[in-house]
Amino acid sequence: MKRLNDSKVIGLEQRVPLEFLNQGMITLLETGEVSKEELLNLMLTVTKGKNRAERAASYAARIIRADNMVIKKIKEHFTTEPYARYPEKDKKLIMLCLASVVYPIMYDALCIIGTQLKIQKTITRAFITRKLSRKYGSNRTFEVAVDALVPMIVETGLIERVKLGVYSLPSEKQLLQPFTHAIWILTDNLIAGTGELPAEEQDHRPWMVFV
Repeated sequence: MKRLNDSKVIGLEQRVPLEFLNQGMITLLETGEVSKEELLNLMLTVTKGKNRAERAASYAARIIRADNMVIKKIKEHFTTEPYARYPEKDKKLIMLCLASVVYPIMYDALCIIGTQLKIQKTITRAFITRKLSRKYGSNRTFEVAVDALVPMIVETGLIERVKLGVYSLPSEKQLLQPFTHAIWILTDNLIAGTGELPAEEQDHRPWMVFV
């Protein structure tokens, strides 16, 4: 299978709150359409400046509109009401999976974090930036992307901020619904191009440190 994270294109340059992606997903399941206007209005509540809000809304719309196996599984599994009632933490992880498929720099960041937190208790933003820069280069666009993706990861609860620029795993792992866990594994296999792996091999991958 082709690896989706071979590209060095960054793409994501604005934080997209996962709770807003969830609202967009509910609208998609209900109407079959992604409402850019709805997403823009949500972004305007947390973003200074209409241009920045419009950019964030565009990223959100691209994530939800994407034609990939993750979004197909969501549509097969959920209708509007069951998705709306699904645990918030699980919905945020599913949205993070979607974001990672569309913007693989998110996946790369999570794998860097997972690899490091397997061997030590904390990781710094500087370390994440340094490791990512080996693939994506170091420029203003890259720095803005890191500023966008780290808060999105923190929003899921997969990592916690210990102090400014320092992060750790939470004291307890996320207890996920079976569907969420399956989507988490599917995302890793899809982006890395591995196909389905034996459970013992899958469990040792950096992506699995968080769940």
